[in-house]
Formats: sequence, structure tokens, C-alpha cells
Amino acid sequence: MGLCLRSALAQLSGTLVVFMGSRRLGAITTSLIAGGRSEDTPAAAIQWGTWPGQRSVVATLGTLAQRADEEQIASPALIVVGEVVDLRDTLNWYESKPLFGRRVLITRSREQTGPLQLLLESEGAEVHCLPLLEISPPEDWTVVDGAISRLSGFGWVVFTSPNSVTFFFDRLRQLGKDARAFGSARVAAVGQSTGQLLHARGIQPDLLPETHSAAGLAKAFEAIPLRDQEILLPASSIGRTELDEALVRQGATVLRVTTYQNLPPPRDAVELPSALTEGQLDCVLFASPSSARHFVEVVGPEQGLAYLQQLDIAAIGPTTASALRELGLTVDLMPEESTVPALVQALCDHYGQH
Repeated sequence: MGLCLRSALAQLSGTLVVFMGSRRLGAITTSLIAGGRSEDTPAAAIQWGTWPGQRSVVATLGTLAQRADEEQIASPALIVVGEVVDLRDTLNWYESKPLFGRRVLITRSREQTGPLQLLLESEGAEVHCLPLLEISPPEDWTVVDGAISRLSGFGWVVFTSPNSVTFFFDRLRQLGKDARAFGSARVAAVGQSTGQLLHARGIQPDLLPETHSAAGLAKAFEAIPLRDQEILLPASSIGRTELDEALVRQGATVLRVTTYQNLPPPRDAVELPSALTEGQLDCVLFASPSSARHFVEVVGPEQGLAYLQQLDIAAIGPTTASALRELGLTVDLMPEESTVPALVQALCDHYGQH
């Protein structure tokens, strides 16, 4: 910005905004004052505006350069000169978000990271990703196809995760069928997220437990006669069997079929975020038991637990929390409802109190 142009700008009565001016901030403010702007004019420097790392300094035109230097404001930065700077709350809107300045690690699969990341960033968090799940269809659909061919003959079809819904209905569609194939079979969902996916596919769950976990679902079934009924349980390749065993004790026959594989990524393909290895994170989020176990498996038991013990740990629900406790870890926060929005809200509430 040339001297003549700065002098001309100094004569303007409105608010002046300078992009990428932090390196020449001293020269800019000096020229504006020399051109006629009062050194008492409100001024601000905003670094990384609207990003999780946003920082702002509010001063006067005469003191801004010194204050910005003291606060180590650097590029990219926006310089604002004028009475609008008095609206400090407006300038500070991002820094007042509940997760502002918090560094959060997501451990979901690459395909599932997006919605959670967007919600966290909208609340001011700096998000880092470590995909620990590789989710894919089973190598052989034979058993699933056989179950689908007689789907209406089951007393219940029980879905214990959103992925089980996604992969089962994808296969149903590939076979030229839709929700009508369920016929008179009743449907149970482990939690809100699973139930919402079923609803989107034309199925209103007949059973949704108060506690969103396999144990909660088993308890909900205790009030329902199951003797001599056959129950279909689409699940992952590594799903737990406690629910199956509880249903069998009630006299049911359970057919567990693998609708998707849930595998850890190869260790040599995983790049740990520097924020994790350098101890810069505040919290790690786990949205499934598998991601918790895979963290320790991929990072290594000793180092993995050492990292996690230094962080706040958030679990999306009781089943995930139980898996974390089995690893010897403390769960610091868990939402009442096992959904991604509820998990983000629980994080906001947790850090809002600190």
C-alpha cells in the first residue's frame, strides 16, 4: 500500500479494513495517523478470523502495532480501523464459542467423519482426524442373502448399529427388495441414530430401549415373550454376543449374520496427528467400541494408553464407554442420547463449565 493511498484512506470517515497487513502494521498505522486519522481511533487485529485458532486484539490506532506485537499476532490477519471496533462482542463472536481453542481428535472412519467434524468446528473446535475404522461389505453374502430370502418369517430383526442398517438395506436393494420384504417381522434398534436410519428407509422401529446399548436392548426384550421365535441379528464381523445370549436365554433362536466388516487400518498406513504425539490435544472422541480397541491396537498398547490417559475421553454411548473402561481408561463425558449431535452438545456443556 503506497504512502499516497494510505493518506487518501486516512481521510475516509468510515471503517477501514486491511487484508494481510500484519507484517506492515506499524507502517500502516503510522501513515494513517500522519494522514489525519486520530491515534485514538478504535482499531483491531484479527488473526485466523472465523477459524478455530482465531485471536483478536482490540486497541487504538496509536497502540495497535505494539499490542499486536505483544500478543504475537501474525499472518494471516485482518486489520480493522474505525468505530465498528467498539463492537467487541461482535468481533469476539468466534472466540466465545463453547469449544473455541479446544483441540479434538476424531477416531471415526473416513466416510463417517464429515458430519461430526462440521458440528465440532461450528462450535469453535480445532479438529484432528485419526481414522481407525475400515468398514467394508463381507467377503461372502451367502448367509445374508439366505436370511433376506425369508425375512418376513423372522419374529424380530434386531439392528445394533447404524452400519448394520446401511449395509443390510444396501444388500436388500441389490437383491431388488425394499422395506416391504420385512412383512410381519418386528424391528428393534439399539439407539436413536440406528432408529433414524431405519425410519429413513421406511421402517418405524417397534422397539427402542431407554438405554442405548446392547445391554439396554436386552433388558427391553425381557418384557417381550420370545420363546420359539427366530431372531435375525445383522451385525459386524466382530460384534459382541451378549445380546444374542440374553435372547437365547428367553427361549429364542438367534441367527447372527455378518453384514459388514469392521477392521483396523494397517499400522504402517496410519499417520498419527502431530497434535496427538506432541501433547496438544484436549479431548478424543470415540463413537464405537471398535475405534477404542483399534486405537490401542494401531498405536500400540503402552503408547496408546499413555496418550489417552492425558486427555479427556468422550464416548458416544454406554457400549463404547464400557469398551474404554475395559481398556483401563476413564470416560470423562457421555451424552444421554447416543447420537452425534448429542455427543457434540455434551462436549460443549463439559468445556462450558471449565
